[in-house]
Amino acid sequence: MDAYTQQGSSFIEVLVALALLMVAGVGMAMVQQETQFVQQQTLWRWQAQHWFEVFAHWQSLGPQSQLGAGHLCEQEALVPPCDSAQCNFQDVQTWQQQRFCDLLRQTLPEVSVLIKPCGEAMCLVMANSRVTAQQCRLGEGHCFMKVLPRGRHG
Repeated sequence: MDAYTQQGSSFIEVLVALALLMVAGVGMAMVQQETQFVQQQTLWRWQAQHWFEVFAHWQSLGPQSQLGAGHLCEQEALVPPCDSAQCNFQDVQTWQQQRFCDLLRQTLPEVSVLIKPCGEAMCLVMANSRVTAQQCRLGEGHCFMKVLPRGRHG
């Protein structure tokens, strides 16, 4: 009877050890998943920050078309390719913005870019969703926001 009890208790010990290994494996998988998510977010923020600075600089360069509040890069502009066709100034600006938006969508397909009122001025906003971009405030870490110079918006 003693050998039978010893076999039963060693079987339970093996089951407990397997259960502990399973719990540890699930815990490691969750840590790995969280680490991968943080890495993806960091990469997105790094890429978005660079695109944001390029777009903000481009917006501040010259007299842009009078941009009012609204989303940018959401629809294709119907302008001829101004590198191979004759275009007026407005078409060149629209074509350049479209080229920028195409490159931006290739790098960050889920990005949302908009111009919205912020106090007395207008601000350029970039976030990973339309809702986040609409709710963004200056100084928040989950989006990028920059006040546009006066005279560059509607």
